[in-house]
Amino acid sequence: MKKFELTNKTIVKYGRTFYRIRALIDIQFDWGAVKKGDMGGYIESEKVLSQEGNAWVFENGLATDDCVIRGGEIRGGVIWGGEIWGGVICGGEIWGGVIRGGVIRGGEIWGGVIVEKSPFFIAGLTWLVTITSIHITIGCEHHTHDEWSKFNNKRIAEMGGEAALKFWKEHKTIIMKMAKEQAKK
Repeated sequence: MKKFELTNKTIVKYGRTFYRIRALIDIQFDWGAVKKGDMGGYIESEKVLSQEGNAWVFENGLATDDCVIRGGEIRGGVIWGGEIWGGVICGGEIWGGVIRGGVIRGGEIWGGVIVEKSPFFIAGLTWLVTITSIHITIGCEHHTHDEWSKFNNKRIAEMGGEAALKFWKEHKTIIMKMAKEQAKK
């Protein structure tokens, strides 16, 4: 049984179309419930939000196709390319990281690290690229600068096949130069 549906109400942000969701069943939380017919936040497609359990995107939340939400909540935040498992995002953002049972309130987490310096973003390629002073996230692959620089063709291909290998060969030089610049104090 489906627990939510996409409605015809859409918004466009970051060059992407997001659909408002509506609950098809009651969803119980420790603190209360979402009732059948309640409107939720916005998701890019149905694959983002699990139809099982009590995962939910609330009214001001936004979730892109690059993320996975299972048993968690987004309240007024944005999740990009990360995963949330039983955690809560309240007014914050997660980019390419994983939150399991944790809470972000009004802060930002980039690839699992609280950042002091704004990251570089490269959008419009096959995968979103995020470069912090320590990590590079390409799609759902999150590794340190040093790890990325040492990956061989076989390892890159294991991440995403020939498409990943082609992407890395085309963009490695500029990504690693940007990472070096980002790592400077």
